[in-house]
Amino acid sequence: MRKFIKIPLIIILTGTLLTGGFYMIHGVLQKRLNDALGDYGFKNVQTEHLSVKSGSLVYSDITLDTDKFSTIGAIRVLRKKPKSIIIDDLKLTAEWDIDTGLHVSGWKKQPLPYAAYPEIILNSGQLDLITPAGGLRFQAKGHIKKQPDGKLKLQGALWGVQHQVKIETLWNGVTYPKGGWSYDVEFKNGGLNLDKIQASRMSGWLNIDKTEKLIPELSGQINAGKMNVGDVSFTNFNLTLDGPFNLYKLIAKAQITGFQDMTATLDINNTDAGPLVNATIETTSLDELLSFLTAIQNSDSNAGRFTTLLLTQGNLSRLRRDIELLPYDTLEFQINGPLYDLTGKIIAKKFKDGVEQRNIISLNPGDDKG
Repeated sequence: MRKFIKIPLIIILTGTLLTGGFYMIHGVLQKRLNDALGDYGFKNVQTEHLSVKSGSLVYSDITLDTDKFSTIGAIRVLRKKPKSIIIDDLKLTAEWDIDTGLHVSGWKKQPLPYAAYPEIILNSGQLDLITPAGGLRFQAKGHIKKQPDGKLKLQGALWGVQHQVKIETLWNGVTYPKGGWSYDVEFKNGGLNLDKIQASRMSGWLNIDKTEKLIPELSGQINAGKMNVGDVSFTNFNLTLDGPFNLYKLIAKAQITGFQDMTATLDINNTDAGPLVNATIETTSLDELLSFLTAIQNSDSNAGRFTTLLLTQGNLSRLRRDIELLPYDTLEFQINGPLYDLTGKIIAKKFKDGVEQRNIISLNPGDDKG
């Protein structure tokens, strides 16, 4: 009888210990994941399931915020050597504000730690982004692998196709143990359909480098077969940028469509005091130039920025009268100054016997010629 009692008692105790041990291990592993994601800014992580499959530890049905707007389908920790992390079905919900930047649901902005695992694979990711232009959705996948010298090599892709934005990008980059990094982005098949700007057949590249300097350096080139800015349309648009992230220089060149033989060049220098603009429009036709200036004045999207140019109908009529009295082969319209305090002038150029003659007419009728 005593023997009969001892056997069930042993079974019960063993089961209790095993069950308690399982939940204890489960709790330890759960905390390990929470701490790891917390280091990357996600402080409200909840995991529904934890299992072991084919030598892998699998966390599944993970929420990253209390509202379940940001989630992860599964995180697999491969127990091979070296260990690898595989992330499936990452979904983030975020909002972009022009003044405060990016806000991801469940994520607290903080410095990101150096990756602890030798290899991290993102099989599938999705970002739903709320912007002033409307809701946008992007897909992503990527691969981070630690190199023998300790640096992290990144390869990835980000793409999205919707009414407002269409883009395909490839990312290649390196992050260094001491904090420096450098990333190259190539994009193609791009397009924009926003309220104030539309573009098609976009392609180009961008390099962002912070290996040695405190402020990241930018360099890149963007091409577009066609672009509309307000009421003005361009073809063969080419833009280059270079310099520190906060003080970069931008140069753009394009043909202006709808106007005969008219080209535009834009040079913007970002300074501590704000952007400084130098723009040039070249043409051989006075009628075309004045029509272009009228289009700028009538463009609602540009009305605030071009007010100081005094592009009224009365002033444009004065310009016509003055220029018709001058000899010229080409006309060059120049804009200079801070973004909201621009000044303008027209240079009438005449080439005779290999010598260029120049007459300058200010857009401000109170200025002297020249």
